[in-house]
Amino acid sequence: MINRRRFVQRSAAGLTTLAVVPGAAVVRARAATHSSMKIDLTFPKLGMKCDQRLAIELAASTGFQSVGGDTGQIAAMNERQLDDLNELRSSKGLVWGTCGLPVDFRGEEVKFAEGLQQLAAVGPKVKQLGIPRMTTWLSPSHGELTYRQNFRQHVERMKRIGAALAPFGIRLGLEYVGTQLLRFNRKHPFVHTSAEVLELIAETGADNLGLILDSWHWWTSGESTGDLKGLKPSQIVSVELNDAPEGIAREQQLDGQRRLPATTGVLPLKEFLTSVAATGFAGPVMAEPFFAPLREGSVEAAAEQVGVALKRSMALIQ
Repeated sequence: MINRRRFVQRSAAGLTTLAVVPGAAVVRARAATHSSMKIDLTFPKLGMKCDQRLAIELAASTGFQSVGGDTGQIAAMNERQLDDLNELRSSKGLVWGTCGLPVDFRGEEVKFAEGLQQLAAVGPKVKQLGIPRMTTWLSPSHGELTYRQNFRQHVERMKRIGAALAPFGIRLGLEYVGTQLLRFNRKHPFVHTSAEVLELIAETGADNLGLILDSWHWWTSGESTGDLKGLKPSQIVSVELNDAPEGIAREQQLDGQRRLPATTGVLPLKEFLTSVAATGFAGPVMAEPFFAPLREGSVEAAAEQVGVALKRSMALIQ
């Protein structure tokens, strides 16, 4: 995700030391999961670098059903390497989840144009692998553009991105940021709820754009299960799970101090996931904690801990 962690680091207070999830040993038996959703291991979402082949091996050995792609690594591969990678993934019984959008659409036009060129170059490779989804995030504030000015710019640029992705059969997920301290850290607040993202998508007229539903942003924005009712599975591209530290008011939560899902019980994940499952969504469910202790360990340990947390979360679905 373009500059997401740098955005959080600039906008929020420094990270505090967080406890590593207890009981993070490898869980061999899969936890009960909703049949249409697949637990997914995507290292870029964890803020970690991992060789793409190793990521596939770790996803398979720690009980995941889906694996995410690293767009930068994919861009550097040739056709033979892409075919070999897909053969490995298939042999492990995994499906592809998502990969990141290589376009910065939040700033100057020249950067946006460069990003579209990068997308045109990597799109055929993503299509060759068969990765059906890309993801990105929407900044919840702007220092200069008013809400309406920013909205119009997003509509225009998302139209162009949607059109660029269409030949490759790729859907784009848009993640809104609900963290309230990030919404008010600059002059003009912007889109920060699922309803607003759906309004933006409707204005583009593109049929390959959809929501990323993140439990953290759903909760910090003040949404409830009522906001999830009526959503169609075609409107959801992927689901991300997190938890929050205890003893901090929702309005004072810092984006960079999330916890792995189903570890503190602060976020109502049972209600969130049960409502998402009721929509009929069939796709990847991943963790996206900005969790310093996780990043300080090995990729092997991270895969184990994330797998435990996601399986525990999915078992909450009623």
